[in-house]
Amino acid sequence: MKKKVLLFSLSALAGYFMLSSYSNGIGGQNPNNDYTGYNNATCANCHGGSSTTTTASFSLVDKATSQPVTNYMYTPGKVYTVTLKGVNSGSLYRFGFQAEPLTSTGTAAGTLTATASNHHVVTMNGGRMLIENTSRITATATNLAATFDWTAPASGTGPVTFYGEINATNGSGTNGDAPSPGTTMALVENTAGIETVNNNATINIFPNPTIDNINVSLEGLQSGNYTLAVYSLNGQQVVAKNILVNGAKTCYQLHTAELTTGMYQLVLSADGWHKAISFLKN
Repeated sequence: MKKKVLLFSLSALAGYFMLSSYSNGIGGQNPNNDYTGYNNATCANCHGGSSTTTTASFSLVDKATSQPVTNYMYTPGKVYTVTLKGVNSGSLYRFGFQAEPLTSTGTAAGTLTATASNHHVVTMNGGRMLIENTSRITATATNLAATFDWTAPASGTGPVTFYGEINATNGSGTNGDAPSPGTTMALVENTAGIETVNNNATINIFPNPTIDNINVSLEGLQSGNYTLAVYSLNGQQVVAKNILVNGAKTCYQLHTAELTTGMYQLVLSADGWHKAISFLKN
């Protein structure tokens, strides 16, 4: 009887260590544990057996404007929200995931930031940057989604591909799970730059002359953060306002009541690009 109890205790202890050994993420345990589908390594190497199937896909959103990126072009240095979403055909609501962005030569592209407490970013062999779960995630339905931030790499990086996979699980360890095939999202660099995109933008101010307020109408600008500023003719900044442009036609208002009578310049600027328009304050 004592022998059976001892064997049971050892078995339970081994099971505990097996399940808890990846509490820091499987990639965090070993820099070789890359199962995103890059180099053809997937979760199916260890998991499977379920009669259900799981599919996965990526989506990209401009974090500053919350606008989906449907042309799959990234702007260097811009921050994006990336979602790796899986759908299981059965009722496997618990899941784990891995994802990584790579250049065409297989090196890390940009910077990943975990935005959930049970996600973390780890450095893999070769300096590749991978994000994964640190504990099993339980979804509320068959839509299994992991969301994180990605800061696009510097200008000149070229094409970037996200690799990722979702493993829908039944919680038993390895048997009865349904890992998705590896999925990818290919992105190309926007080499046009903000100056080229904004060459065709429409910027109007009214009324001009103004007394108390001046309205600024913007249309056709590249989405992002801009600064609206008013300068006197001697170059002194007298009014400034940070604005968020989402690509649609928008209108902003600046207060000018405190300005003395005279000519001023309104300057719209972002990332080294600027446009100046003169107006008269009565």
